[in-house]
Amino acid sequence: MVEQSETVEWASDPIAASGSGEEARRPAGETKPSGSSMDDVVAASPLGDHLYINRQLDQCFRRRLATLASSLEGAKRLMLRLEAASEYERYRVIGSTVVRCAIQHGLRQVETGQPYGLPIADCDAVLAATANSINAGRFGDATWGAGRRIGDQIYHGAIWSSQSEAEDPVSAKALDFVVRDNYPGGPSDPSASEIDALRRGARLLEALLPKVARSALAHAHSIVIFRSGGAWQRTASSSEFRLGGTIFLSSKYLSNPWWVAEHLFHEALHQQMYDFRHTHLLLTADFDRDDAPRIVSLWNSPDSNRWDAHRSLAAFHVYVHLALLSRLIEQRPPAKASSFPTDPMRMIASTVAYQRAHYLAEHLKAECWNELGPAGKVFVLFYTRVLQSIDIRPPPPAASLHLLLNRYLREARRVDALGLKVELVSNNARLELEKLAAGETRDVKYILAALQKTQALDDFEAALAEVDERDPAKRFAAIRDLIAKTLREVSIDGYSLGGSGQVDGAIRAMVETSSDQLKVLLAA
Repeated sequence: MVEQSETVEWASDPIAASGSGEEARRPAGETKPSGSSMDDVVAASPLGDHLYINRQLDQCFRRRLATLASSLEGAKRLMLRLEAASEYERYRVIGSTVVRCAIQHGLRQVETGQPYGLPIADCDAVLAATANSINAGRFGDATWGAGRRIGDQIYHGAIWSSQSEAEDPVSAKALDFVVRDNYPGGPSDPSASEIDALRRGARLLEALLPKVARSALAHAHSIVIFRSGGAWQRTASSSEFRLGGTIFLSSKYLSNPWWVAEHLFHEALHQQMYDFRHTHLLLTADFDRDDAPRIVSLWNSPDSNRWDAHRSLAAFHVYVHLALLSRLIEQRPPAKASSFPTDPMRMIASTVAYQRAHYLAEHLKAECWNELGPAGKVFVLFYTRVLQSIDIRPPPPAASLHLLLNRYLREARRVDALGLKVELVSNNARLELEKLAAGETRDVKYILAALQKTQALDDFEAALAEVDERDPAKRFAAIRDLIAKTLREVSIDGYSLGGSGQVDGAIRAMVETSSDQLKVLLAA
């Protein structure tokens, strides 16, 4: 397959390899930042070093381009032009989503003789147009993305706009095709305030975590804004392996620099791992087969919580980094973010990131280990060590209560956000919410009785009697809040209710059953 990773030689111990000659490999014009010890270790590891990964990516795609050059004249022209290009020009050309797609889609069509993605003629045209753009100097470090980057460093990505794409109509047409082939809508032109928000978010991120942030952002060549609504309604940000180099952010929350910083980081980290996957045996060739194991992300609802090895690995990678970022924010001196007054609570809490990362590490090793290639196994082991270095008290093995309650309360917030009013909600919906709440309270009373938590049971019943919300959505959310509070109070450590394990199983069954029923109700 064209998209299969390619093997390269690299150190088997990324921590031992970190910090070796990084300054000598830094491109001219890139400022040396300061940072914490973990910032140094993670950014200098081959798993997170943007210089190492991007140079491997350059070799990988130029080999693919050379193979395609025997069939497409545009590929031949670009291959020859890249041989004489500067390292920075190659970095930006290979970082281009449409160039990658043209190479990938073109190779697949040449190899199989079947249509795939961009039509073969469009692939040829994109590659030829890119060669012309290099000749015109558009990929130089002073010209690429001029005036519209998220920062002033040469690794900063450019913010997409229709005006910038007008200079290259061939690539603009191809980008529109591949984006709409993977997403429900196309890019939107950013406003001046949105551009400023993206730049503020990038500055904040790099002030908090300089080296790791830089290494991640170096893989986000293009930042695309989309408008929330329709099929995008529940999407905050997104990345896609098939659209390497481009990240997508919702315009909805751009006014908050803390939100921008987290989601820029989140999606750039995905692109970093995708680039690593192109050049290393991160996964086995058939990791996504129909009968491959799946990890259930307990904090998500049933419609989106069965993850294959790739998605689980990508989420694990992000949560480790968000745990590090959140910890730094929580420990920062007050003056550190004085120019960013917006509430940082828009960002994920470090405990939530830790807990999800620990859970994914545990289940990647237990359930998906055979779906990981040699580099994938080192990847998990290295980032587990990073996680352990910043979280000295991890959850116990097989812990689930904290993750289930996280989902339980998020679903309650979704119901509450619907703003259902007594006079507007249908009798059927109101009755279904009442039925769900009654079933959940009955289950909790049974569990408290089984645990012989007499006082907790009495307190729960008394508090339940005081819930007097008439709005059905708010009443449902209030009851769930009370249930979660009660279960956490009787938990032995925040992760389990103890007993023989049957009690924790009963909680999971309650949450899973209720989630399935609520999904049907919310979709109605």
